[in-house]
Amino acid sequence: MKTHIGKKAPLGFYFENGQVNFSIHAPLATTVKLLLFNQEGVQVDSIVMHQTKERWHICLLDSAPTFIYQYELHQNSKKIIIFDPFSPFSTSPTNWGEDAYNKNRVKSIAQQPKPFDWEDVKPPCHKLVDTIFYEMHIRGFTNDPSSRVENRGTFLGAIEKIPHLKELGITTIELLPIQEFNESKLKKPLTEYWGYSTINFFQIMNRYLSSPNQINDLKLFIKTAHQNDIEVVLDVVYNHTGGKSPLLITDPTYYILTKDKKHTNYTGCGNSISANEKHSIELISESLKYLVKEFHIDGFRFDLAATLTRDKKGSPLKKSPLIKTLANDSVLKSVKLISEPWDPGGLYQVGHFPPPFSDWNGWYRDIARKYINGFEVEIKDVQEAILGTPHLFKTKAPYESINFITVHDGFSLLDLVSYETKHNEANNENNQDGSDCNFSKNFGTEGKSKKLDSIRTRQIKNFALFLFCSAGTPLMLMGDEVGMTHEGNNNPWCQDNATNYLRWDQFNNEIFNFFKEVIALRKEHNHFKFHTQEELEAIQFHSQKNSKVLVIQFNSKDKGPLCVAFNPTKQEQKIELPGGHEWEVNLKTHQDNSTLSLTSYSSSLYFSK
Repeated sequence: MKTHIGKKAPLGFYFENGQVNFSIHAPLATTVKLLLFNQEGVQVDSIVMHQTKERWHICLLDSAPTFIYQYELHQNSKKIIIFDPFSPFSTSPTNWGEDAYNKNRVKSIAQQPKPFDWEDVKPPCHKLVDTIFYEMHIRGFTNDPSSRVENRGTFLGAIEKIPHLKELGITTIELLPIQEFNESKLKKPLTEYWGYSTINFFQIMNRYLSSPNQINDLKLFIKTAHQNDIEVVLDVVYNHTGGKSPLLITDPTYYILTKDKKHTNYTGCGNSISANEKHSIELISESLKYLVKEFHIDGFRFDLAATLTRDKKGSPLKKSPLIKTLANDSVLKSVKLISEPWDPGGLYQVGHFPPPFSDWNGWYRDIARKYINGFEVEIKDVQEAILGTPHLFKTKAPYESINFITVHDGFSLLDLVSYETKHNEANNENNQDGSDCNFSKNFGTEGKSKKLDSIRTRQIKNFALFLFCSAGTPLMLMGDEVGMTHEGNNNPWCQDNATNYLRWDQFNNEIFNFFKEVIALRKEHNHFKFHTQEELEAIQFHSQKNSKVLVIQFNSKDKGPLCVAFNPTKQEQKIELPGGHEWEVNLKTHQDNSTLSLTSYSSSLYFSK
């Protein structure tokens, strides 16, 4: 193989003038070799690379469409084989559950991406104030046979169900992690189902594609979503790497380490990344820009983002170099950036995660659950939740509060009103995993009960109305719109089965139609959309004889007022609507509601005549 010294940048590989350049960051290595393999995985060459400071590089002068390769690092008297953390292609399997990450069987591939015609389809670019998020697991969305799609559990399968999302009215899909992870590291039948242990930040999960490295599947999914006025945002995990995988583990400077050089655990998963070091910033920012430029991704939700603001010792930084880099990048300025602003290490930044990030609002979730399910809660806190939590978001716009009641980690909305305790025995952790603080209610019977279907459906509607009439930006969980259950499992991260699959044959039309109606209402009326904290003064709360009953008036500069009333008690309650207007019921969660009363656990929305 004819070679040249090559260039140290960019990291990874790139083709130019019939040649291919390889570069890797390996500051501790004394020698690095590029190992080349044939299509059968047999090694055919070993080439010593050249060193420039912390990088090793080589240029292959022979033209070829594809190179299968690994790196052999010699450091600390050891020989380590790794794949390329900057390569978007690998030999990882396309069959879900096939473990190929043992004994270095997964190799990187250097190849040009296949052409793709975007047909000048532009991203919708919905303003955050107009956004409605739908958190989706790409496999769980269509892997159940009841989906009746041709390519179940993949991007191609999800394309067939985009009409469902369009009918529902959501504006933005938020996909659980789709970067390559090893789902087979657990003892069967358990799997790493959610995908929050990334192995390669540039590679799309091969098991979500129709064939190996067919990344055009994802492009077609995004293009189709854009044609239907729907954005696609990715949940990304840059706070740790997936176990002791052949990713960055050879270079300890990528990680937050203890004084005795052991890995820290600020994320609950170990291997916490030191995200504010120069080479970590480059890895993360280049990965994000690649996803935007190559796939037209509309934004990112950063898992346990608080960890990304820690320094190399684990201490919080007042000004994070990584966040500053992302905020000032010309490519990333055009997309949504969303934080999960806490981590298990105790860092909690809701409402003050550095700009330009909007924040997931866990405080809102807890207050909404307490109130609608009838737990003791201060009514001023409920009012604060309706206002989008301005006491936490003092320096941010109201819409930068991402409001949610249920997401992937926790009960589904149906389970939130069907189970009072978690039922995680199937996770094989003696029911010790998952949160014990759910503010859930079963209304008399734990689990399924046809006798309780009516009140539980009513409660789901109450939660939906509370979410979509609150200031802030709403986010809903896949399946909540059809009454999906996880069978009481509030931590189904390892369940690759019907626990996590959307059951299209158990479609609750009453719930779906209500979600459609309340989403359409929010999109049509600007009463629930606020650009500044000052605008929140347009929301008025009217006191009631029963202090738990809440009546809220939403005013608009160009339209008549709306009014929403909630009764989270067991008894029917008389309500006093604001004077000066004649009101008529537009939306209600119980068929027996009259204009001036609410039956137990019910709510209504009123228009002024």
